[in-house]
Amino acid sequence: MARKRGYRRIIVSDISGAGRNRRPRTEGTSTTYIKNSIEMGGVLDFDRAFLDSFNRLGYLDAKRSFGRLLGYAYFVEPGPAPDIRLPGAPPPFPERMRHDRNLALKLLECAASILGVERVEAYSYGGLAAAIAERRATEDERIEETLAVKEEGLHGQVARLREAIAEGRLDGCPYYYHRLVERLLPRTAGELAEKALARLRPELPAGLAYLEAQPAQVSV
Repeated sequence: MARKRGYRRIIVSDISGAGRNRRPRTEGTSTTYIKNSIEMGGVLDFDRAFLDSFNRLGYLDAKRSFGRLLGYAYFVEPGPAPDIRLPGAPPPFPERMRHDRNLALKLLECAASILGVERVEAYSYGGLAAAIAERRATEDERIEETLAVKEEGLHGQVARLREAIAEGRLDGCPYYYHRLVERLLPRTAGELAEKALARLRPELPAGLAYLEAQPAQVSV
């Protein structure tokens, strides 16, 4: 309707929900299209904490749409990117990142994603790196707790691990499953499990490459 009335600079805030949704035709206009990047809940969820978080997500999505924030799954403030050195060749990245030359952004996003770092937050590069390190330490401690069971209990852990990966039913972050695969499965089975994890979460190889180049926060 706005386009038919002659408007050419248009901001579209997509509030579509269930049912048939169509993106508007924007030919011949300068249109900024904003849509929530995370499916957070239903339209009848009136929990105050949820509404505040969803409100903040809308603000962050709008800023990213206007180029005030960078990122794919996360929201990163523009600024000088840190120089992150990897010991080997660059890892494979998800398709949507393949042609982006900002290596630091891609590595940090992948690492944050496989660790389940909070997404509804604006980060500096350093802030995201710190959140990754903190989350990694928490997950490493959780992994050690999982492994600190008697041998008979580990057989059940292995069975559940295989089943979760085979069915794509991950109730923890991909990093957690990767570390369990490393510790619990023999080499051949572990390699197969790693390939299955990477298919489920394409961010895994790049995220691990970043983490392996950083010192861990706890001894494991």
